[in-house]
Amino acid sequence: MYNHRRIGILLSGFLCLAAASFASPRIANADSSVPPSTVFLRSLLPGLGENARMLEAFGIESRSVDQNSATLPARRAAVEKQAKLAYADQDWSKAASLYRKRLGLGDTEHPSLWLGLATAESRRQQGNTNTIEAAAFIAYRLNQSHGADPVTAKRALLLIAQGLHRQNDNLSQIELLSAMQRAWPDDSIIKDKLAEAARTFGVHVTKLTVHANSFPTSACIALNVKLSDAPDFHPSDWLGFSPSVKPASVTTQDGTLCIGGLPAGHTTTIILHQGLPLQAGAALPREARIPVTIPDRNPQLIADVGHYLIPASSPPAIGISTVNLDKVRLKIVRVAERSLSGFFGNHPLFNPTAYQQSLGGNYGKTVWQGEAEIPQFVTNTLIHSVIALPDVMKQPGLYA
Repeated sequence: MYNHRRIGILLSGFLCLAAASFASPRIANADSSVPPSTVFLRSLLPGLGENARMLEAFGIESRSVDQNSATLPARRAAVEKQAKLAYADQDWSKAASLYRKRLGLGDTEHPSLWLGLATAESRRQQGNTNTIEAAAFIAYRLNQSHGADPVTAKRALLLIAQGLHRQNDNLSQIELLSAMQRAWPDDSIIKDKLAEAARTFGVHVTKLTVHANSFPTSACIALNVKLSDAPDFHPSDWLGFSPSVKPASVTTQDGTLCIGGLPAGHTTTIILHQGLPLQAGAALPREARIPVTIPDRNPQLIADVGHYLIPASSPPAIGISTVNLDKVRLKIVRVAERSLSGFFGNHPLFNPTAYQQSLGGNYGKTVWQGEAEIPQFVTNTLIHSVIALPDVMKQPGLYA
């Protein structure tokens, strides 16, 4: 795939290559206020929060209610009792209407009210899917801030999953069920629903991430159902490669399959064997073949010639590492004696805080420039070379 020559530029035989430094990202401390077994719906279903806000603002039978009325608590209790009776009688349309009416009377910070509305709406004929999801979302949110009862949390999330199923949003449904299975790994109902969804809607790739310039290369394959997290699961036992390769590593990262060491500049077909263990006891129903193309590596010149000296008694040469470069350009400048002080003050070898990108004509005279071949050049391979410098450097002086 790599069919043209690249030439790297080495600005000076001594120095003009500086390594960029990157600050290490700070890792946020875990939020101690987050309840255990939390499913983060806003990241899984980013639009659902707005739907919930619209339901709270416009979707309930909101009326002008005097919140200071002495009879208001009794009215709320009476309507709530009627809603529960209709719920018990499985009169779902009436129950849904009464829960809306109750919520319209204010004091809506009770998860049970929203859960009752979502459940009744889900069971009536032609129930509104957006109402089911939004009311269940509100119930889940309120429950998490009022003690995080796991039974209420699961009921609310399963109602959202049911709504996603009604909308044929199968990928989101599986992602939600997978998140629930991670939160409650021993819940058999969640396991069964996730396994059923995987069987019904199949398993497919949702994201492929490739890093061609890392050493070794890496490719990570995310499926709509995450890989098993069982301690005795070894993903390499369930993989094949065409053409045959021996990868540097096969690992899982948060349920994603990651393969290191695939050849750059080639396409390798990853074969997932039937029965590959997935989360919640699910398994890959049939063999899957996933073509993964690792592109050519970017041309790179890797050298830190700005941080060492070549003694005059040693043969003039520099060591460099290259990728996809068959030649490098060199320039050698003899530093004038009157410029030595400024050179020492601005060069990283003598002043670690300095960075002299180019000598230009500031410090001396260019005494030689030219090209050097990279011996034994091989495409997409990291090559370590020692480049001999010309005899001009044998004359006394400081060269850069």
